[in-house]
Amino acid sequence: DAGAVDTAIQFGNDAVASENGVITWNITTNTFEVDHTVDITGGLSADGNVNFSGASEMHVREEADEAAADCTTVDEIILDTTENRFYVCTVTGSPGTWQAADSGSADDFESVYGNDADDTLTTSGGNFTVTSGGGNVNLGLGAGEFDVTSTGLIDFNVASFELDTTGAFSISGGADSDITTTGAFDITLSAGDDLFFDDAQLGAAIQLTDTATGIAGTYGTSGIIDALNTLTTTTSGEGASNVGIEDTGGFFTGADVESALQELGADTGANAANTEVLIFHPEYPDAVIFSDGTTNTGTLISDYDDANDENYYRWRGGGLGALQDIDLRFRFPLPADFTDVNDFTYRFRTDSTVAGDNNLNFTVFNATDETAGSPTSCATDTTNTSAVAATWETGTITEASIETGCTGATALDAGDIIEVLVKLLDNSGAADAALAGYLSLGYDN
Repeated sequence: DAGAVDTAIQFGNDAVASENGVITWNITTNTFEVDHTVDITGGLSADGNVNFSGASEMHVREEADEAAADCTTVDEIILDTTENRFYVCTVTGSPGTWQAADSGSADDFESVYGNDADDTLTTSGGNFTVTSGGGNVNLGLGAGEFDVTSTGLIDFNVASFELDTTGAFSISGGADSDITTTGAFDITLSAGDDLFFDDAQLGAAIQLTDTATGIAGTYGTSGIIDALNTLTTTTSGEGASNVGIEDTGGFFTGADVESALQELGADTGANAANTEVLIFHPEYPDAVIFSDGTTNTGTLISDYDDANDENYYRWRGGGLGALQDIDLRFRFPLPADFTDVNDFTYRFRTDSTVAGDNNLNFTVFNATDETAGSPTSCATDTTNTSAVAATWETGTITEASIETGCTGATALDAGDIIEVLVKLLDNSGAADAALAGYLSLGYDN
């Protein structure tokens, strides 16, 4: 045919055409075409390009740029020779739609040939192991984070473990956490650093030494400083033997601590570890009665409510119709072991539930940090009345309110003077009266 038409060789001459086999030379494409499956029992080699783009099964080829490549079959694979990266066809077309092989699910090549901004290596629940033959294993993260998330343990079974960081380092535990070691274990603090023990439970004594002052202290099994060796000698375990409360001419210490607090007019009681409460019963210690204006006519008495076991002040107006008021004021220092304030609570009662008939106001001041003779008002709670007439109620000024108002730029410290103002108001109705009971201030030591 002198190359003018396609030339074919047919194997078989069955009446059923599909049972015959044909090899055709296509003069347009210059290729041999076989109309049946070709089974190769030996090796297959090619000196030129091998192109499977028309096949219906998985096929692989190389392209300089996958974005410009045609795709005839979904799941066709291209090696982008410019990026040295595999791409998979997801939508056929000219060009097709290609997806990087390392950007799909956890079953894909996870970042093996990729360099996207957020690479992930995921296991199906088993272990992930990196084994080194003795050399280093380095993770170059740049400005990114290295996160390990696991519901099991994270073990570092190495001869030593060291974190070398130029930034801040912290360990946060959501539940009870322990730091343990079977050998020597040191915590080294540089100048200016602090070490805080918050309700620390220590199984053995820890010797603390301040080289700047030469004062050494020991934490005993009771969890409190037992001895300041330079200042005093005491038997281990005595606990508060070195707690001091300043008084005129000296300090109360040891067994005298409780009596010293009583001199302040307060009872003390431990609510929990490192927590105390000062309680002031009527008549409040060294209280003064203050008339603050022209509506101060009435009668103030102190008495005892036997049915409810309450000491109290009672105020009744003097028959002038309008609300009459009287102030009770007293001051006390924060104890020597004070570190942080807690809630302020108070007991009160009104014989009428109507605030216009009778009510009480309670205010806490910081007298130490007062300005120009006026104590700093920390927090106040006004217009308190009984929910049910003639029943005792408990009110609260929260720790947060006190800290916000009291501290300002200056935190409350041991020895600071706190002033309490109790204002009682009554309009002299026959069944009206305002009664104030005990007050309490909690604090951490």
